[in-house]
Amino acid sequence: MKKKLDIPKDRYYDRTSHLWIRPVEDGVVEIGLDQFNVENIGDLAYLSFERAGTLIKKGSVLGKLEAAKMVDNIVSPVSGKILELNEMVLRNPISINAGPYDNWIVKIKPDDWDQDKGSFVSGVEVDSWAEEEFARSGRSESVD
Repeated sequence: MKKKLDIPKDRYYDRTSHLWIRPVEDGVVEIGLDQFNVENIGDLAYLSFERAGTLIKKGSVLGKLEAAKMVDNIVSPVSGKILELNEMVLRNPISINAGPYDNWIVKIKPDDWDQDKGSFVSGVEVDSWAEEEFARSGRSESVD
C-alpha cells in the first residue's frame, strides 16, 4: 500500500536541495525543508544558519544541519538578504520532522524573485515531481 503524501501547493520546491520556498508578504519568502528531505535525513538534532542581515548568494551555504543519518550544508535557493531566523525551530529542530511544511527555518528578501521562481517546481507540477522523487529513491508514496 502506498503512503499518501500531502504536499502543499502554495509554495515552490527546489528540485536539488529539497527546500520549499513560500512567498509571504512584501517580497519576502519563507524557506523550509520538504518532506522528502526530512524523511531521508532522519531526526534533526541541530541547525545553524547565517545571521539575520547577512547577504547570501544563490547556491552558497545558508546553514548547516545535523541529523540521525547525516551532517550537511543547506544551500540557499535564492540570492538576497536574510531577514529572520525561526528561533523556535533552531531551539527544537525535531519539530521539523513532525511537520516539515508547518515550520519555516529562514525568511529571505530575494534580490530577484521573479527570475528565481522560474527554476522551481510549483503548482500542478508538484504532485508528479514528488511522486517521481520518492519512486527514484525506492519508496512507494503517492500524493493526495
